[in-house]
Parts: sequence; C-alpha cells; structure tokens
Amino acid sequence: MDDKCVIPGAGAFELACSEHLNNWAKTSVTGKAKLGVNAYADALLVVPRTLAVNSGFDAMDTILKIQEAH
Repeated sequence: MDDKCVIPGAGAFELACSEHLNNWAKTSVTGKAKLGVNAYADALLVVPRTLAVNSGFDAMDTILKIQEAH
C-alpha cells in the first residue's frame, strides 16, 4: 500500500506461467521433455482451480473463462 504497487493474486501468476510454458512447449521443446513441460504447466493450474472450487464456482468453466480473458 505504501508504494502503490499491485501484486497479482488468486492464481494469476500460475495461469500466466502455465500459458507461457504451453506456448514454449509447442515451439521450442521436443521429445519427452515436451510431456514434462506440459505436465508442469497443467500442475500450475491446480491453484486457480482450487480457488474456483472453494469459491463455489465450476472449476472447468472458471479456468476456461480466465484463460480466454488472459
């Protein structure tokens, strides 16, 4: 509050990182490493998915909406 900066929360970092990793895996990663990168990107979505479920929303609809908005 003192320096008037905003820190994204509610899974925003995890969503952005997941999208970046998925895009990177499509263009730069080959072989078995691509599977690992995609698995890690999917694992990062656990945070926003859990927050959606705990808030009473449908997890899949919420993830799709925020991915489209991002």
